[in-house]
This record gives sequence, C-alpha cells and structure tokens, in this order.
Amino acid sequence: MEKVDRAVTNARRNIIAAGESVTAWKVSQDTLLILNLDSWSSLGFPMQEVPSLHRLMLTEGKINAFIHCFVGVQRVTTLYDLEVAICKNEGVDNFEKLELGPLLRHPLVLHYFSLKSDATEVFKITGEEVFCFLWKYIHGKKKKKSQNNESVEVEESLDGKKKRKKNKYINNIQVDKFLNFIAKRRSVASKEELCIRIQNLGMHVSAIQKAMSPQTAILKKPVDATSISQRVESFSSARKDFRGKNIRFASSSSNDDEDSDDSKDANLPSQNVASSDRVTSCP
Repeated sequence: MEKVDRAVTNARRNIIAAGESVTAWKVSQDTLLILNLDSWSSLGFPMQEVPSLHRLMLTEGKINAFIHCFVGVQRVTTLYDLEVAICKNEGVDNFEKLELGPLLRHPLVLHYFSLKSDATEVFKITGEEVFCFLWKYIHGKKKKKSQNNESVEVEESLDGKKKRKKNKYINNIQVDKFLNFIAKRRSVASKEELCIRIQNLGMHVSAIQKAMSPQTAILKKPVDATSISQRVESFSSARKDFRGKNIRFASSSSNDDEDSDDSKDANLPSQNVASSDRVTSCP
C-alpha cells in the first residue's frame, strides 16, 4: 500500500509539473504506468483505499461541486471572482495550493468560460465592476438617445393620459457590444481576455433603470422649491433602498428570460493575479 501511495503522489506531482489539470482518473492511470500494471484489480484492492488518491477524490469532488453551484446561481460571473471564492472556501491563498493544477486548465473552467488554449492569466475584474460598467453603459446609451430625441417615445392612452413606452434598444443589451465596452475601458485587446461569463442581464438592466428613473424625473420636470426638496428627498431614499439590497441570482427565471435577448452565454478568457487582491471599486 505504501508503494502504491508513493506512486500516486509522484504521478500527481508530474501532472502538476507539466502544467496540466489534476484529476483522480488521470492520476490513477499514471500511477498504473509507474507501477507497470494493467489495471487496479491486479493489486487486490480498490483505488479508493489508497490514502493519497482518496484525498484527491474528495478535494476534486468538492471543487467541482463548488464551481457548478457558483456558476449556476449567478447571471454574471468572472473567473477572478470564482478563484477568490474557491480559495476562501478552502482556506488557501491561491488555487495552486490545492494541487489540482492551474485554474485555467480545470475542465469545468474550460467548459463554462470557453478559454483560449493559450490563456495564461486570470484577468483581475470582479462582478461588482461589471455592474458598475453596466450602469455607465446604460447611462451612456440613454444620454446619447436623449440627445437625438429618440430616448423616450410618448403616446396618448384612451383616457387622455400620457405614458412612456419602454426603450427596447436599451432593455435589450447586446452582450458582445457591452463586453467590448468593458474591454475598451480596461485597455485590453479583446473581450475574450476579460474572462466574463454572462447568462442574462435582464434583471440587472431593470434594476439600474428603476434606480435611475427618479433622477430623470428630478432633472427634467420644472418645479418650485418645495417640490424640488421633496423630490430630492424621494430620490435619496430610492438610491439608498437600491444600494442596501443584496441582488440575489437564480439559475433560471421566466421573467428575466423574457426581459432580454442576452440569455446566451458570453464565456471569455483572462490575467493571473493573487486571489486575495480583490478589486472593489470601479475604474
């Protein structure tokens, strides 16, 4: 058993040294090669009984489950956020300490983020920054439309009251254009380097527009001093309420899926950084 355990340890180290992702299956096969065996059955005991291989199976299972859950519950995910979350959950400084090989070569990361084969670094950008960029992107589009007198269309209802029609162009954010906007602001060559996965932006776009609407009402309507004071107070309350709530993400929502056409995944690559260097402010 000790000989087999040492062979497993050596096989794992060789895979890490080669810059490949470590899996229990790959280690078990390389162990057989080291021992010059055809199968584990020839040893007389299952590979799960080998201590080092058993620990690897447990670690691999935990990380795989964590990645599935982390990506599944969030509409917007960055690989940097995923790395930080894994390290915090496992109590390590960086992903390499888990001895599972590079995060950029992990099978599930390749599956969810569609990284390029030559990607070498995890780009340092958080989901919080992405939402800040989304606010700037929507604000810029509304401002541009307003200048062209196309931002809002007014129609008469049957009772003679005016109502505003939603601007579909702003509601339906095109993911590729939005990511190109971020790439330009972060001074990277292409959106693929950002390594951002976007499943749906509908809920976030609606929340941002709702938060911005009190501000629009204050700035556009001519009012007296008393009304201004009341609206400023109302606007402040609305902003406080919006910032104070945690936005919760669900893996599926019929309402959000109908809000926009960006339910397609945008899975992209990235710049390797220490997992502890988390960015919390917008550029």
